[in-house]
Amino acid sequence: MKKIYLLSLMAVFIFSKKTFGQIEPRLTEVIQEKYNQNEYWKHSHKIITYRERGDTLSVIKKKYDYDGVLLSWTGDFFSYDNENRLFRKINKRYNWEVDLWISNLWVEFFYDENGCIEREDLFYNVGGFQGSWYFITDENCQKKEARKTDLGNSYELYNSYIYPDENNSLIISRNELYQNEWKEVWRNEWIMNERGDLTRRVRFFRNDFSPPDDTAFFSVREYEYTYHEDLLTGQLKSKFQKYFSNILHIFTPPFNVSEFQLERRYDYEYYCDGLVSKETYSVVGDSNPVSRFLYFYEGKNDCFDFEQNLDITLSPNPTFGEIEIKSLIFESGETELQVYSTSGQLVFEKLIASRSHYQKVDLSGLKNGIYVIHLRNGKHFSTSKLVMAK
Repeated sequence: MKKIYLLSLMAVFIFSKKTFGQIEPRLTEVIQEKYNQNEYWKHSHKIITYRERGDTLSVIKKKYDYDGVLLSWTGDFFSYDNENRLFRKINKRYNWEVDLWISNLWVEFFYDENGCIEREDLFYNVGGFQGSWYFITDENCQKKEARKTDLGNSYELYNSYIYPDENNSLIISRNELYQNEWKEVWRNEWIMNERGDLTRRVRFFRNDFSPPDDTAFFSVREYEYTYHEDLLTGQLKSKFQKYFSNILHIFTPPFNVSEFQLERRYDYEYYCDGLVSKETYSVVGDSNPVSRFLYFYEGKNDCFDFEQNLDITLSPNPTFGEIEIKSLIFESGETELQVYSTSGQLVFEKLIASRSHYQKVDLSGLKNGIYVIHLRNGKHFSTSKLVMAK
């Protein structure tokens, strides 16, 4: 299986890869939980859908506050032409007051005779057409140069793409042209090793305040990555990211000082078929984690880790209607939900197919009182008490 290291940058695309000789599993949900006051709470929920041939159809993201209140609901929607080429990506926000998706902006893609993208047109819902990116690519559709014209401002952006090695490393120089004079240059580097792991990411900058050396770039942000693998399985166990910054020295000397800020740690857990199930993020030196990401797939092997904690969390509890049930037991596929009264009477049941840790269930038809929630999935079983108080 292809190793997965750039989770935070390319989750939608990387997690759809697998090499078991069967139908490739596809990432369908990513839940980010933040850690606060000795517990995790759901911060965002990303849902990915696909076309039958495997292309991404939509990526929808919901964000919540600490109390579980939905703050925003946005999505990217993808359209394809008769040759199965992406021709439009639309970003929308959902207005739940009127039950309507509203477009924020969209990008239209145009191809050359070799099937490579040669132009991207950007439109806003308010303001209409904003400008175009023009690309020069090689025979493999790899970008070599890009130039953007912006109708609303008197500047032009130019990118040159450099690939310094055979490891998919990439260097971009971004130049901003304003009133026919070069004012500032940004240089971004992504350096990979032979396995495809990101080992260094740097953003350089220079402008009129920099020393009068046209070749001088000064580090603004720099990240270094190291990886720890399981010697037996080859799976990634932890990733460490060191972060350096030179923000305070962009305009004042010494320009070349890059100061260490902090070190981040990412720990990974897996389903029994080798797919990443959990990524926990923490700052080295702190006792508590910062957040974690939970990953769910379609087309994966049905397997489950018996050592995981199967406890049920109900929110809100007491409740007067809809509740959110959180449990790892949902990971193993179809789960039977049953609700019993204290006298042992079955008052509600539902079969849940989704593998998401979080499931919303409407129990507004139940009377006030105490109930027992049962979750059963094959040999896995868990219970919890619920109080209905209308």
